[in-house]
Amino acid sequence: MKKSKLALSAQLAIMGLCLMLPTVSLLAQDDLVDAGKDEQFNLDELDINGSQKKKSAADRLEQMRRKLEEQNEQMVQKKIEDARIKNEQKLTDQLQDAFNQGLNEDTVATSSSSVQKVEAPIPEVKEEKKMRIIPGLGILNIKNNDIDFESKINANLSFESDINKSFAAGAGIQYASMDVTDVGSTSLSTSYPQFYTPTYYGTYGQQGRQLTYNHMGLNVFGKFYILSERVRPYVGLGLGYNRDNLKYENANQYSYNGMNSGNEEFSTGFVSGTAMVGTTVAFTQTVGVNAEFNYSKGLSSAINSNAQSFTFINPDQQKLNRIGNSVVSASFYSVNLGLVISF
Repeated sequence: MKKSKLALSAQLAIMGLCLMLPTVSLLAQDDLVDAGKDEQFNLDELDINGSQKKKSAADRLEQMRRKLEEQNEQMVQKKIEDARIKNEQKLTDQLQDAFNQGLNEDTVATSSSSVQKVEAPIPEVKEEKKMRIIPGLGILNIKNNDIDFESKINANLSFESDINKSFAAGAGIQYASMDVTDVGSTSLSTSYPQFYTPTYYGTYGQQGRQLTYNHMGLNVFGKFYILSERVRPYVGLGLGYNRDNLKYENANQYSYNGMNSGNEEFSTGFVSGTAMVGTTVAFTQTVGVNAEFNYSKGLSSAINSNAQSFTFINPDQQKLNRIGNSVVSASFYSVNLGLVISF
């Protein structure tokens, strides 16, 4: 009887175990599924008595959501930090490049400045031109109450040197030549009007004898320049010695009542004073032009006058002498244009 009860109890125990196996298997599968979804899930909480408290599906989903939010926040913070690091690194690189470039430029500038100080060419100092040669051409008019002559050639050459920026001194030479028809002024006529017969005019022409006048002048002068720039107007004064020569071109012989003509000539010298006004225009440091107006007047009577033949037997020579003396007392007007060569 006792054996039958023990056998029955054993069978019941085996059957109970068989009934519990499916339930244990299902629970194990649920735990494995939950563990696969999130390896970081904690074990089920324990109650106050120390026994395990099973979480519901909602709790597990809430826990999973919180974990995902935490991971997302960490990911966002990491990306923000990475972006900041990248930006800071970029700014740092830019500052470093700018600093290095500034150092290089300072070094190059310092080096270049040093080279320029050592190798800079010495500025060229323009040498001031203080001396000038002025060749020129112009016209000359000689005039007083008895004569009015105008030159066909009037050439001059002067040399001057600056004393300072305003004053210059120099010397010059002048040559003039002109042809003049015999002067018919009463004051220049001779005391032998009967000498001029038709035969005389037949010999020398109806207009009378042609005169040739040559003038040579040497002078010294001073100029005051009003400006010292490229255009230099000036005024000046001078003193000169003049040598004049007059003669008749037609040297044919003519005689009347013992009076002969044909080789008449007159020459004289005299001192004159000159006033001038003009301007110089410089094109370059070496070359320029000069325009000048001169007025001269004899300061003395004829010096060393010389007549070729005896005046008391030659009326033409007498007239020539009077013309020559009239030139000495005449006024000389000249306008000249010259080339300025400075050195």
